[in-house]
Amino acid sequence: MSENPADVVDSGAPLPASAVPEASKVTEEHDSNAELKKQLQYLHGMIRSAKAEIYKLQKDLRERGRKHNKQMEHLRFLVQNRLHAKDTTETQESQPDLHQAADWKESVKPIGYLRSCFKRKNGTPRQPNLCPSSRAILQMSHFSNNAAAFEGLDNYSHVWLVFFFHLNDNVAVRPKIRPPKAGGLKVGVMATRSPHRPNPIGLSLCKLDRVDGDKIHLSGVDLVDGTPILDVKPYLPFFDNPGTQVRVAPWVVEAKLKRLTVTYTDIAQQQLDAIVPDLEFFATAEDYRQAVEHILAADPRSNYRRDKCQDQAYTFTLDNTDIWVRFIEGSHDGTAAESTAAESAATATVVDAAVVSQEDVLVEDSSTTYVATAVVERIEPYMAKQERAAGHLSDMVDPSLLLEKREWMSLPE
Repeated sequence: MSENPADVVDSGAPLPASAVPEASKVTEEHDSNAELKKQLQYLHGMIRSAKAEIYKLQKDLRERGRKHNKQMEHLRFLVQNRLHAKDTTETQESQPDLHQAADWKESVKPIGYLRSCFKRKNGTPRQPNLCPSSRAILQMSHFSNNAAAFEGLDNYSHVWLVFFFHLNDNVAVRPKIRPPKAGGLKVGVMATRSPHRPNPIGLSLCKLDRVDGDKIHLSGVDLVDGTPILDVKPYLPFFDNPGTQVRVAPWVVEAKLKRLTVTYTDIAQQQLDAIVPDLEFFATAEDYRQAVEHILAADPRSNYRRDKCQDQAYTFTLDNTDIWVRFIEGSHDGTAAESTAAESAATATVVDAAVVSQEDVLVEDSSTTYVATAVVERIEPYMAKQERAAGHLSDMVDPSLLLEKREWMSLPE
């Protein structure tokens, strides 16, 4: 009787000689494929790591290139000033003019640094009366008896602040610019209140709430926290007010008549009510809400953000909060708000033909157009971010205000 092949295998009998090479070949191929897969996965991982490293290097290279360009601009600025000073010295007479020989950096120094509810440039109003509820405190630091310098100032309701635009990150200044809300119109820099000027000096009219020793409490400010203040002057309506009839550029009046509607999401409303105890400059939720609405109604966005970043969240700070906003183009009733060239020309004609009274400039009337909606999406505690100061103004910055750098957060989709 013949043996069963299964019995032979079970009994430990050796396999036929022809079957051994075939099984060994299959095992080797399987091991080889597994090894190739491991190597392939390793290579894919290396490629991904290399791509990520290349991206980081490219980003770093671009950042270094920008820094290099700014440093070169600053060097050119210094060299030109030095050459100009040398030429002036060589052409001076033996008895030079003391006013021309004076060093402005030695004669002009900040008298104090403003503590403001606006922590960053984003969201800071472009004019003082745009946000009457904004708050700030100035502490005098120039005299040995600083409180004496403010004696008698409480007799005035408003003061002028002369200050430095210390956060300008450009050295070269262009003679013509596009104002933020002039519809792309290009005008001379001296016909605007742009901070990017040959001498970055600003003038702001603020309400004086009270005088407290060497400190003055202000409202209606349009200055960012840490602004170097050069001087404080009382507002005198007899001399500072030119009268009831003034002439104003048409693009300024037209821009003032364009406003934004402000709304809140349910989450933002809840966060607003919860964050009031942490506020420094606002005592109530209503004061804080009023400031937010004043800021957004005037549309704080730049031309670039308004035209190129409509789908991105806009972030700004107020007091001890970070605020995320989405802008929806169109009027408050849902219809598109498009101003035609004919309407703009008509507005310009009316303004050019008639004088503008002070009441017409300050009071919002029925001609106001709501061109977009600002939706406050969330409000969270403030996270510090360092602002950049131009190199030629770095000596004007209060060192105690320099903070750690961080990437500004973007609103998640």
